[in-house]
Parts: sequence; structure tokens; C-alpha cells
Amino acid sequence: MNEASETAPHGGSGAGRERRSQRVLGRGYLLLFSALLLTGWVAAALVAVAPWTPLRAVAGLILVGIVPGALASYAALPPASRIDGRLRAVLVVSLSVAIALLLGLTLALLSNHVSRVAAAVGLAVVLTVAGVIAFARDDGKTTLFLPERPALAPVVAIVTGVLALAAIASVVAALNVDTLPTDFTALSLTRDGRGVRLSVSSHEDRATRFRYVLSDGTGIRLYSGAIRVDAGEEGTVLLPVSAGTGLVRAALFKPGSTAPYRSVDLRL
Repeated sequence: MNEASETAPHGGSGAGRERRSQRVLGRGYLLLFSALLLTGWVAAALVAVAPWTPLRAVAGLILVGIVPGALASYAALPPASRIDGRLRAVLVVSLSVAIALLLGLTLALLSNHVSRVAAAVGLAVVLTVAGVIAFARDDGKTTLFLPERPALAPVVAIVTGVLALAAIASVVAALNVDTLPTDFTALSLTRDGRGVRLSVSSHEDRATRFRYVLSDGTGIRLYSGAIRVDAGEEGTVLLPVSAGTGLVRAALFKPGSTAPYRSVDLRL
């Protein structure tokens, strides 16, 4: 009887210490999630509005390569998940890059141009949703490592790291462009009063000086000239043409090229 009366308090004390430990560590993960969210929001704001390119590059690295994947990994696999820390690190980078690429593809499908601000806001929304889910799924347990950690083959780690760095570098570089091209440069001809309107919608990555030639249906040159169009912008030129000309054909040339890059016909 005496032995029973002595062991019960001891067991209760141990259970109490374990619960207190879980509460303390649980609060630690709440602080971790909060810090990740705050870091992600600040990085998104810097990517969207910071005028200094190196600062945007650093913020983009954090926004694209770390925060979304970290929160998404905890949303999918809470802290209680028995996952090796090195595997979670790979998961963080992989999920971050995947989220950035999928978001960019989605924005490209919804719009002709993907602005840097739209990409930053989109990533901020995604990481916020992931953070909310991570908060909801945290149960205060903290088993982060397997009892016996599986060895991560060096070649797997190297290949994964190289691919991740390449993907992150490309996305960060894209975030430092105000407007991202999502289509090919387009050439169009439309009737406009007594002539035609030649329009060039540029999807080059920099301001480009295109050369154009307008000829009639027999190949006789009517006009030739150059038009400078900024990246992601549209340039137009009005060319007087008689309605009796019939068929007209416009050809567009890139700088230094003698082969038409685009051509379009219009019957007047």
C-alpha cells in the first residue's frame, strides 16, 4: 500500500511536466509560425515596392525559396509529424518553388501580363492561407525527427540543391522585372479612317526597335520604317493607304534580322 501511495504522485508529476513541456514548445511553434508570416509579408512588400534591385533580390529569395514552403510544409505535415529535419528542409524549398511557379502560371493564364506587384501579393495570400492552416493543425506536440534518421544520399542532396537554386534564381530574377512577358510579340493591322493602323504588342524583355514594311498584294513596298516599343507595351503607327489598294501585307523584323518575325494581311 505504501509503495502504491508513493508511486502515484511521482507518475502524476511526470505527466504534468510533459504537459507543461508540450505547452511551452507548442507556444514556440506559434511564435515560429508568426515570425514566418511576418517575414513573408515584409518580403512581399519589399518585392512589390522597393526601388533598390539588390534589396528586392534578397526579399525575393526569402519570399520564393523559404517562407511559403515552410508554412505549407507545416500545414501539410504539422510539427507532430515524424519527419526528418533534413527531409523537411528539402520539402520547404521544393514547395516554395512549386508554389511560386504555379502561381505565376495561374496569373499568366488570367492576364496577358504578370506584374511584380501581382506576383508578390499572390505569394503573400498563399503564405497567409498556409500559415492559418498551420496554426489550426498545430496540436502542441513536437516530434520533429525520426528515432533513426534515414541517410540522404549526397548525390540526391546535390542534385536537389542545384535544381532548387536554379529555380529560385529564375523566379527571383522574374520578380525583379516590373512586367513579365507571357506571350509572343504580336503584330496586327486594322482599318483606320483613310489608312491602316499597324500595332506591335511587345513581349520582349526590354525596349526594342522593330522594323516594319507595308506592301500591297503584288509585293510593291508602300511604307517602311521603325517603331520603338517598351517591354510589355504596345506601339502603333498610322499609315495612309487608298481603299483601292485591295490587299496589304505588313511584315515585322527584329533588330539585325532580315527574315520577317511576324506578318499579317488585311484586305481593304
